[in-house]
Amino acid sequence: MYGARLNAEPCGAVLKEWQNSIQKNAGLAFIELVNEGRLLSHTMKDHLVRVGNEAEFILSRQRAEDIHKHAEFESQSAQYSAEKRDEEKMCDHLIRAAKYRDHVTATQLIQKIINILTDKHGAWGNSALSRPREFWRLDYWEDDLRRRRRFVRNPVGSTHSEATLKAAAENAPEEDVLKGKQSIRSQALGNQNSESELSLDGDDDTLSSLDDKELENVTGPVNLSAAAQLVAPAVVLKGTLSITASELYFEVDEDEPSFKKIDPKVRGCLNSLIQIARHFTP
Repeated sequence: MYGARLNAEPCGAVLKEWQNSIQKNAGLAFIELVNEGRLLSHTMKDHLVRVGNEAEFILSRQRAEDIHKHAEFESQSAQYSAEKRDEEKMCDHLIRAAKYRDHVTATQLIQKIINILTDKHGAWGNSALSRPREFWRLDYWEDDLRRRRRFVRNPVGSTHSEATLKAAAENAPEEDVLKGKQSIRSQALGNQNSESELSLDGDDDTLSSLDDKELENVTGPVNLSAAAQLVAPAVVLKGTLSITASELYFEVDEDEPSFKKIDPKVRGCLNSLIQIARHFTP
């Protein structure tokens, strides 16, 4: 028993010493391991936060680029659509202006044919005694100096007898008014004024040559077309200025609200300004 007790005491001391050594050395190693784990976790945390921020920045930049590209695409599409609308409007305006010019040319040709058929020197002409009275007006044609130097026949012209009978119609009896109207109509259908015959007889060749000159083929490719405004007394007309190889045209935009607001009486006086053709001088 005593010997066993003596053997047990050194074993206990060894175990105790071994336990103390383990606690001392293992504790330091465990603390170092814990500290290294903490440092690694902090490092991983910082890395993950940095990677997340970079990913968020990249995504934000991509979203901004997508928004910018989308806005740029919408802007370009709107600009392209507006340019196409303006181009289509310009083409439509030029087509309608060409149709109007063709209509004017056809009307002048018809009037010229009628003048040839009804001229007193023509095959169906009548003598001065039996011909009805002719009326003339200034043509809208102008020369390079904007002088209206040509007379054309006015098929709807009259002596405005109703204007001379206005005062009589208000004050005189109805029978006298009817007699006056009948007398004026008979005079209008009677002999032609000899002075007007003498002054206009020599202008038939000139009128014919000027008609031929104006009715020449003035169509051709448009070299330049741009929006412009024609300034006239009391009005400003918006339209399109077209330049060909030998002509200068201005076509008014009849769809413009400012043009529609013009008094029809004033608009009738601007027929010579709505359609203008000028020959270039060398």
